[in-house]
Amino acid sequence: MTSTGMTTGILNALMQLFALFAAGGNGREALWGRQAASRYLRSRLTKNISDEYLLKYDLILNKFNAVSSSGMAEKNLAKLSVKLMRTCQEINRQLDRKERLIVYARLVEFTKATNQPIDSESFLTHVADALHLPQDIIERIDGLICGNLEDSSGVMRIPVGSESEVRAVQAHDEDLFFVSWNGNEAATLNSV
Repeated sequence: MTSTGMTTGILNALMQLFALFAAGGNGREALWGRQAASRYLRSRLTKNISDEYLLKYDLILNKFNAVSSSGMAEKNLAKLSVKLMRTCQEINRQLDRKERLIVYARLVEFTKATNQPIDSESFLTHVADALHLPQDIIERIDGLICGNLEDSSGVMRIPVGSESEVRAVQAHDEDLFFVSWNGNEAATLNSV
């Protein structure tokens, strides 16, 4: 177990989830998946431990890509789907809901940034269902990250100047907020 309380099992599961999503894509998707994994790990772990798990990500992705390139697309998709369900079961056992929501948000960021050619919406729906995440929060996180957030009672909007705003959604009773900046100029949060 690390100083942040994450076990090696959950770190391995997270690397599998990022690698599963990037599997079968091109080098760009693999790079973005690696960067998403890196952001998640480095916000919680030391650089040395993060680097160790990024190497595991690379190995897992190479293994999944080897399976994907072996032919018979339907069979490969079925194998990757089973691996996805097993990975989500492991995450459910080891992460609380707040952490699962953060992992989900990282996956949404990844799909937006890479414009994944696979059916990313379907993948995200399966992940959200398998991680037992509330649909209303998932819809708000998707909208917040993808920039198509509908007006809703669960969305906080704070105008900044005449053309900018901060948008935030709260994860139910959790002390967790997802925040985005909608403006042309740079912004900082807590001087960061």
